[in-house]
Amino acid sequence: MKWPWFSFEVDYDYFTFRTFRKKYWPKIQLAIIFFYVLPTLFFFVEGLIKKLETKGTFTDIQN
Repeated sequence: MKWPWFSFEVDYDYFTFRTFRKKYWPKIQLAIIFFYVLPTLFFFVEGLIKKLETKGTFTDIQN
């Protein structure tokens, strides 16, 4: 029987996520905060303020 040309061993020192976790993950977290969380909070608060300012007015009665 022929032996396969590849081996089934895993080099665990090669497959570490240390560089990803220390180098790229903080940048991804900052991008998520700046491009998703902050705009979502901004538009939620802005809509809430507009709703409270127009409460009891004619435009609120129409809706």
